[in-house]
Amino acid sequence: MDERLRAILDLAANEATGRGSLLLVACAEFPDHPEPWRELARFHGEQERWWACRNAAMASLRAGAPPDDRTAEALAAIASEHLGEPARAAHHARRATRPIGRR
Repeated sequence: MDERLRAILDLAANEATGRGSLLLVACAEFPDHPEPWRELARFHGEQERWWACRNAAMASLRAGAPPDDRTAEALAAIASEHLGEPARAAHHARRATRPIGRR
């Protein structure tokens, strides 16, 4: 992983205020890396911003999250449930709990 991306994510992890801004910078500078999007989804989930959480989780999946990384799928499932979309939540929950190595 690019050293700058790692540095931004490390700063965001240790920042009480400004965490969201740092994660947005990471996503803007590294749009093809799933990790900043996944961390942004987690941040929005913690803030109960469910649309933003699901959008960031989906961006992480589009950026090529590895098949054994279930975090983005789980975040998309949780956000979809909060948004009142049980079918979409079930879809993402199934994908989050699938056997490792299956897409």
